[in-house]
Amino acid sequence: MEDAKKELANDYYIMMAKCMVHMLQDLGFKLKKNMRILDFGCGNGELVQAFLALGYDAYGADIIDCPTLDSSRYQKIEFNPYQLPFDKDYFDLVYSSSVFEHTQNTEECFREVHRVLKPGGVTINSLPSRYRILEAHMHVPFGGIIQFPMWFKLWAFLGIRNEFQRGLSWKEVYQRNIGYCKTGINYHSYKDLKKMIMSTFGNIKVVKKEYIKNMPGGAAKIGRLFPIPGYGNLIFIFRQWELFMVKDS
Repeated sequence: MEDAKKELANDYYIMMAKCMVHMLQDLGFKLKKNMRILDFGCGNGELVQAFLALGYDAYGADIIDCPTLDSSRYQKIEFNPYQLPFDKDYFDLVYSSSVFEHTQNTEECFREVHRVLKPGGVTINSLPSRYRILEAHMHVPFGGIIQFPMWFKLWAFLGIRNEFQRGLSWKEVYQRNIGYCKTGINYHSYKDLKKMIMSTFGNIKVVKKEYIKNMPGGAAKIGRLFPIPGYGNLIFIFRQWELFMVKDS
């Protein structure tokens, strides 16, 4: 049973990697097998392993240990000083998924991504919208923008829990969510993010139609089945942001 679950998970991440390659191609960037790829904030390394399985030269970096990747493919990020543990102009592609809603040093992170990219390299970053109806981590309605104590108390009392909070009292859930807002998440407005990105990269593209065309997941599938005008804007506002930047040659 566990082997079957693992195989399904591997298949899912391989599908994700293939979809990302197609999306990048539609954005004008053809990912070749000899190009270096970095998963910035790789977590358990599943997507790195998927790209490796597809024959790409993939690496991961995160602030936590990643026992599934060996030291030739994984580097831990240190904070003093904060720097990605790779040389300048090293990667052709840097991607991240659900990373930039956590970073407390966001502008510094973008500068480091820019530093390790080769001239002409690209980065694509997926992060949940701060206006998401259910905040992606706590599952509190509009928890990305409404963070008043009484708001969290209300939803904790009504039984809203994420997968790590089941069985906890409402007071314990409330306290965890308040603490998480202080240290675990850091939602920026798009205006602020764009300002940081433009100061570093000088360009930014919000990916909408290419995301809907290529990526898995319910939101993109609905967009393919029902090509509603303006649907990409709804995904951007209420679900997630896909941000694509190019390092100038």
